[in-house]
Amino acid sequence: MRRRCAPWGTPRSLSVPELHEKCKRAMSWVADLSEPGGFDARFALPERVADYLAVLGDTSWFGHRVMFDLRLWSSYGIAQEVESQRRSLFDDEKQVCEAGLWLPLGAWSDKHEWYLCCDLARSQFGTVWDAHDDHPWLNGTSMMTPQGSFVQWLDKLGGRRVHRPGTALAIALTTEELADLKARFRSGPPEHVVWKVRDLEFAHTPDSAWQGREGHPSRLALLDDLLPPELVTPGAPEIKEGDAAIALLNAAEVTAFAEMGCGVSRWDTHQAVRGEHAVRALRDLAEVARALSGGLVLMRDLGQDAPDESKFGA
Repeated sequence: MRRRCAPWGTPRSLSVPELHEKCKRAMSWVADLSEPGGFDARFALPERVADYLAVLGDTSWFGHRVMFDLRLWSSYGIAQEVESQRRSLFDDEKQVCEAGLWLPLGAWSDKHEWYLCCDLARSQFGTVWDAHDDHPWLNGTSMMTPQGSFVQWLDKLGGRRVHRPGTALAIALTTEELADLKARFRSGPPEHVVWKVRDLEFAHTPDSAWQGREGHPSRLALLDDLLPPELVTPGAPEIKEGDAAIALLNAAEVTAFAEMGCGVSRWDTHQAVRGEHAVRALRDLAEVARALSGGLVLMRDLGQDAPDESKFGA
């Protein structure tokens, strides 16, 4: 997932032991935690967290191509966030002590933040919660949304589908990109084809589209969920892997989708335009493919293997 993100902020290194000490100092104003053995006896990083922080490295990461305004804090970023949430924001020592020890992992959208429980004395230890304009020290977890264990949260975030089930994405390919995909179809594991197409989507979608503005990027078109079940010409290369079906097309095929009644969706609202507007959009995409001397790839979201939201509350 990191290749879909970009480094954010000035690089500042902070080891896991240093993070422990910074958090301990930041929590020293809570009397029960400042006593010998208080913080040290309760604070621990759950499984895989140290490995995750090592992957992030010395910078925090910004990932608006994963989800809107996604930010993931590095060790130093986590320490800075904890510092900012000290006594100036929370003055009820008893309430803070009862809520336990939490680390902010990152944030997304407007006022959404993820918190990881690192308190061995609490039943929520090792779980991640989504707080909207909230904090565990204010209301516990009563107003927060459970995301499961740290590993579940990370898997859910890394496997997040950008589009709704039933939609499809058509991408115009250069000669080199088409040759690369054909080679992957012939010899590579199916998941490598999926990864490549998703990388092409993230690489060629302009920032403006991910930030909720209207418009159809010149090399991509998002087709709505009224697609006919049979889209691909018999004999055309196609693979199915997990929640995706991927096929290589020619320009005439993608133009024909609009004539079948398919709509072309806006990136911000997923509301589709139809009729002559959709035909024009897909003809433009076909022309781009011809100009690139390549072809097109179609990635359909089958809606399979989607995360079971209910298990994250377990």
